[in-house]
Amino acid sequence: MTSKPQSFEQAIVDGFRLLRVKFRFSWGFSVRLPGTSASEPTLKLPPPTTLIGALARGLAYVLDLPEVYVERGEMVSTAEKVSGFTRSVHLSLLTEEGKAPFWSIMSDITRMQALQYLQPKYWRLEHMDTWFGVHSVGKVYIPSVLSEGIYVIDGSEAERALGGDWRSVLIKSALSMTAVGVKESIVSVEDARLTPMRHIKTEGYVSSRFYFPSKAVSPSDLVFLRRELMEDEYWDHRDRKTRVLDPRKTMTADRIPYVIPIGKGIPKPLSEDNLPRLRFRLSGKGVALTDIDPVEEALKRGDVVLTLRRWLT
Repeated sequence: MTSKPQSFEQAIVDGFRLLRVKFRFSWGFSVRLPGTSASEPTLKLPPPTTLIGALARGLAYVLDLPEVYVERGEMVSTAEKVSGFTRSVHLSLLTEEGKAPFWSIMSDITRMQALQYLQPKYWRLEHMDTWFGVHSVGKVYIPSVLSEGIYVIDGSEAERALGGDWRSVLIKSALSMTAVGVKESIVSVEDARLTPMRHIKTEGYVSSRFYFPSKAVSPSDLVFLRRELMEDEYWDHRDRKTRVLDPRKTMTADRIPYVIPIGKGIPKPLSEDNLPRLRFRLSGKGVALTDIDPVEEALKRGDVVLTLRRWLT
């Protein structure tokens, strides 16, 4: 007697978990914009690939892993291990004492080594005076701001990669995170936990305090959101080309637009007071997830992550 195949909803509810990590930035962060070279503007929020890398660094500490390893003849980042069981990643800047967090983007003038941007004829010692230059380096200042990252974890893949004790290993790895962004983007982790996940089946309106891929929103509502909130372009974290380190090849992953919870005009992170007016419907590509019960409370608080259906299958 054959068993019935699981529905999409049942499959993700049974096999997936949400890893919630709360951490506080020391001063802020810097994450270089995709496609830039000598100029180094920063993204407005740390993208999914950066959060995966932060967790991978914690995992490397817990399991005593190298920074890179060779797989099928390719040099691969340890982030590949984490990315294999991480289906989606989301970030929110949290409101404390009823106040929206401070957020400011700017650039610092920095003397930097620029040899990799020069033609080979300038690599000789007699041209050493050209090896350094003054560059503009983008940074986001969010001093002492509490943030929350949510990782959508495929439990079966995590068990395959980390063994039967994968839950404990993941929690320890999250608690071992030290930076989100460049190594100077120091964070202190305040809480990490794994929770059961629920799929919110709705054709009505939702809201979220976390960033999410723009394609998860219905096109008509996306027009409205783009007037109110900022967007960033992030590397597709499910694309393996973001973790393969091969200097012999030029490998470029796709970039995906995300709606981020920072208002336009006078830039200001989204507060809970703004959520009721920033409601929208999902597109056919979008999925809403939470671990809050009842679901109505999650929708009210914006404690919902929105991701793409294709990342969960």
